[in-house]
Amino acid sequence: CIGSSDFIGEEYYTYCDLPEGETDEALEHFSIEKDRTYLIPVLKKSLEYNPDILFLASPWSPPAWMKTSGKLGGGKLKPEYFSVWAKYLLKYIQAYEAEGIPIYAITVQNEPNMIHMDYPTTLWNGEMQRDFIRDHLGPLFKDNNIKTLIWCWDHNWNNLDFPRAILGDPQAAQYVDGTGFHLYEGKVEAQSELKSEFPDKHIYFTEGSVFRTTGAIRIMDIIRNWSRTYNAWVTMLDEHRKPNRGPHSASATIIELKDDLSVEYRYDYFMYGQFMKFIQRNALRIDSNIPDIRNFSNIAFLNPDGNMVLVAANATKKEIVFAVSCNDKSFSYTLPASSIATFLWKP
Repeated sequence: CIGSSDFIGEEYYTYCDLPEGETDEALEHFSIEKDRTYLIPVLKKSLEYNPDILFLASPWSPPAWMKTSGKLGGGKLKPEYFSVWAKYLLKYIQAYEAEGIPIYAITVQNEPNMIHMDYPTTLWNGEMQRDFIRDHLGPLFKDNNIKTLIWCWDHNWNNLDFPRAILGDPQAAQYVDGTGFHLYEGKVEAQSELKSEFPDKHIYFTEGSVFRTTGAIRIMDIIRNWSRTYNAWVTMLDEHRKPNRGPHSASATIIELKDDLSVEYRYDYFMYGQFMKFIQRNALRIDSNIPDIRNFSNIAFLNPDGNMVLVAANATKKEIVFAVSCNDKSFSYTLPASSIATFLWKP
């Protein structure tokens, strides 16, 4: 999160908070110091475990003094601060790179159609984001040789007109690598609809947790509809589903911190692992048939190392026998009720 989200135990903040009535167009007070207590150490530890990890960053709100509401909650970015907000995002990327934390991609705004006064939110429309990327953020990144990718939209499947406004403008689209989607409204097929309209732009799934075996099938649907990623939200809370200062309730997370500081790895942690431990970065999705059985699905990939991966999920209440045929070889398997299995082989 570029600044704070709603899942935080302290006061909401940005990197340039000022007393009411003050402004700082030169961003002289910009500082990521508040991230040093928890966030930056965790990201550095993550890089120790996996030096190849990719970080997607997204802001919930610009500083209050840049907004029409004068608060982190609600309002829009004032047009006169478009260039300042672009410089703010540039300074964020540069500050994190100085910490040894490269930012792979950013979105301009987390959930730009969400407006709420009680936690950081900021309202955008497609035309605003188009103009901001085209006239400010894109050229600024280019002039400063920033390799961080720009993803537009970053909200639900139910509003394709927003990314259309950006991707349909060649001057803006040249700076945009793809579109991020969330799952809270609309249907996943919207991803394929947008991909068919703009085939040279990527689709990414940037936020939304799924659960149990039906969740595995939902991940399959997301990837079958052209998404190159699946990003869960949120990964870990305590057993009271805290910290959470925002107005939204939270489900039990895939990893849960207990009161005695022990850690529980829940079912969904291992469900995610059926995909993430075996499907390599830049794997190519391979077409595979889905039997006409409700709550049963699969998805297949060719990994860069040459291995084939197939994940099958049975969310029914009975075991299912199925067969897999690849080139001139085949095998059969009996998948128990409410279970997931991953198969790996050389073609």
